[in-house]
Formats: sequence, C-alpha cells, structure tokens
Amino acid sequence: MLAVVGAVRDESRAGKVSDKTIVQAKGALEAGANAGAFAGAKAELGMRASVDWRPPPKDPAPGKSHQPPQFGALGSAGYTLTGMLGIGATAEFKVGFDQDSSRFVIKMKAEACLGPGCGGQLNITVGVGQCWAFITLIHGELKRHNFSYLDIFEKEDDESGLD
Repeated sequence: MLAVVGAVRDESRAGKVSDKTIVQAKGALEAGANAGAFAGAKAELGMRASVDWRPPPKDPAPGKSHQPPQFGALGSAGYTLTGMLGIGATAEFKVGFDQDSSRFVIKMKAEACLGPGCGGQLNITVGVGQCWAFITLIHGELKRHNFSYLDIFEKEDDESGLD
C-alpha cells in the first residue's frame, strides 16, 4: 500500500497521475480477507438499523424562504443469521472506505457446518460527512453553554466536601 501512495505522490509532483495508479490507490483504501466453500442448503435472516439525524434549522435570512435541513445517515449496523444443512465453512473480514458514499465499512462473517450448522455476519458503516457535522454541532452547543470538563478524580487531601 505504501508503494501505491508513493506512486500517487510522485506522479502528482510530475504533473500527471496515470489511470492505473488511480485504480491502484482506490484499491488501497480497502483491506480484507475471505475464504470459503459450501455444498448444501442455506437460509438467511437479517436485520439492519440506521441512525439518522437532521441538524436544527438555521434562522432564515430576511426575505428568504425557509428550507428545513434534510435527514442524513450517521451510520448503520446490520446482522445476518444463517442456518445451513450440508458441509462447508466461510470466513470473511473487510475494512475499507467507500468513496462513493463517503463511509467507512467494516464487515465480519463466519459460517460453518457439517450436517446442520449456523453462521453470522455483521456489517457496520459510519458516514464521515454526517458524523463531522454532528460532532461540530455538539461541540458548538457545548461551547455556547460554557461547558467545562469536570474533575472527577479528587486528591486525597481535597477538602471540598464533595464526595
């Protein structure tokens, strides 16, 4: 991966980055491994949840119409349970960044059976842009309300009377 990043840097200094280097650099944004083989019948049941938020509306400028902010996804998590009958095993792990949706993606999957068996998969995504906007909003609100960190560890000779 370091060679790919170095190639992008070196080619950009020369003024032209080749298409081949761009494809290699995009591939470097993902890492993972998988292996598996299976023969038999399989049934899957899954569920996914998403955490969405909408920033508070800003005061509209005088004479302009008010457009409320849209909801955006902070992230999501999903799981899949698998029931199998047959023989086989599968394992997969991926960590990467999806440039199209600007999300970090983590995927873990494991299945095994010899006769009856089971498996599971966990997918987690975190939206970069929405998370940054959310953190910025929280920080701004804390600052606006004069938030200060509390000293939760007191010294032995503290005579404040607070326990």
